[in-house]
Amino acid sequence: MITFEKSVLSSLLVNATHDIDMGENGRATIYYETDRLAHMRRPDGVVMSGDWSLLDDGYAIAWRGGPVARWRLKAAPGRISYVDAEGRERGAVRSISFGNTACLPG
Repeated sequence: MITFEKSVLSSLLVNATHDIDMGENGRATIYYETDRLAHMRRPDGVVMSGDWSLLDDGYAIAWRGGPVARWRLKAAPGRISYVDAEGRERGAVRSISFGNTACLPG
């Protein structure tokens, strides 16, 4: 798998909505509103907002009233995956749309 670099990540994240298949856990949707603010609808329907920043090989996010996490996006033929700080694949990107197509945080 290929890990996306900072400049590519910025293009894939800022002002983009990611629909993520989390397997048996369901689906999550994340809208990266700006280069600092993101919103997520978790598989259980709870909506969260958080402050994020790019790292050299991924990004860090601090969900307001929730956890802090580090993520990487990795690519393989036909697939982009969200990988946690421990190297575990946690979800597969189903689609990336530019703009707030999921109407988050609403």
